[in-house]
This record gives sequence, C-alpha cells and structure tokens, in this order.
Amino acid sequence: MVKKVLDFIFPNFSCLVCGDEINVSAHAHVCNACLNELDLARPSRRTAKSVFGEPGKGKKHPWRHSYTAFLYTGEVVGLVMNFKYSHQGLVAKFAAPILVEQMLCEGAGEYDVVVPVPLAQKRLSERGYNQAELLAEDVVEALAKEQETKVVLLDSILIKTRETEPQVEMATKKRQENQKGAYALVDKDRANELLNGKRVLIVDDVMTSGATLTECARVLKSAGAEVIDIATIARIGS
Repeated sequence: MVKKVLDFIFPNFSCLVCGDEINVSAHAHVCNACLNELDLARPSRRTAKSVFGEPGKGKKHPWRHSYTAFLYTGEVVGLVMNFKYSHQGLVAKFAAPILVEQMLCEGAGEYDVVVPVPLAQKRLSERGYNQAELLAEDVVEALAKEQETKVVLLDSILIKTRETEPQVEMATKKRQENQKGAYALVDKDRANELLNGKRVLIVDDVMTSGATLTECARVLKSAGAEVIDIATIARIGS
C-alpha cells in the first residue's frame, strides 16, 4: 500500500537518455549515470562581443549575454533532437531548471519577459508544436521560483515571416543574411507597450552561430526592450 502511494506521488519514468526506469522525484527525468555523461557548459554565459567581436563604430549588439545549460555534444544531441522532432516535451522540464540554476550562478539578473523563438507557420503545422515555446514555459516556471519580480511569457509577440534555408552547411555571415528580415513583431503598438524598458530573455533549444537569436533580439530591441539576454538548452562550440 505504501509503495502504491509513493508511486502515485513520485511516479516512475524512463530516463530520457538511456530508457531505464527512474523515479522522477530524485532524478528529474535523467538517471544519474546519464546525467554524468552530459557535457555541462562551463561557463554557461557568453557575451555578444565574445561571439561576434566588436559590433562596429557607432553600433551595439542587440543582446547582452547568452546562457546555455549544455554543450551540443554526445547524448545532448539526442536529447535535443527528440525534443525537437519526437514530441519529447519532458526534455524541457529536465533542462529548464538546470539552465536557470546556471544562469543565476553566473550572475543573471531578473527578467520581466520571456520570449520563445517562433517557428514559421508551415513548420509549426508540420511539427504540431514549437519546442522553444515549451522550453520557455518551463523557464518561466523556474524563474518565478527564484526572482521577486513577476516574469511574463509572451509567446505571440514575434512571428517568423518566411521559411529560411537550412543552415547546417552555412558560414556565420551567410546564416546572418539568411535570417535577416525573417522575424517581425505581430503588433508593433502592442509590442512597444509590453516591451518598452523591459528586461527580456529570448529562449530557444540550441544556439549555433547565433544568427537566428540575434535577428530576434534586433526586432525586440526595436520595440524598446532595455536589456536582452538569450537562454538555450545547448550551444554548438565550447
């Protein structure tokens, strides 16, 4: 009887990496053995300048810091791919608390608004969900437990206006050109009202060159956002 009660309160799940049964209360969806194999990003935080260099005379990068939980290597690749293409939403519930913990340990301040990177409508219809939005929901929940200021999820402030070409083989400059103009504000007046003077966190699953996230930041900055940071489950590179 006691076991049945405990199993109801702390149900067993399969590890998101190896598939072995685990108790979610103790392991948050990944067993200890697999957790030790995941490559944590150390440091988690990078500045826009460290990613792109100096912005040029009279210019500023639209975002300040990027934070990530893991490096995109080994078992992390499988986790992200399952999250992205196989409806494995528990990856967000596993990764979001780790991501937020690393952000706070490395000096992230409080945020007013969290914005997920949108998908183009065709891609959203094919996939049935936006993985960045799922992650953003859990990031908001994790942040709400840690900060005094209320944090709001704005999942309909940005829109992807067109399909972009696959970027796997593209160099950074080509990626930036590919993303330019691909995102817009759904309603400029509403965006100005909601974002002006706010501290904004943009959320996505993976940071590669940073071209997509930078274009989103540029658009949000145009609506008056005071500070913009980025948060992802993983990043490519060290």
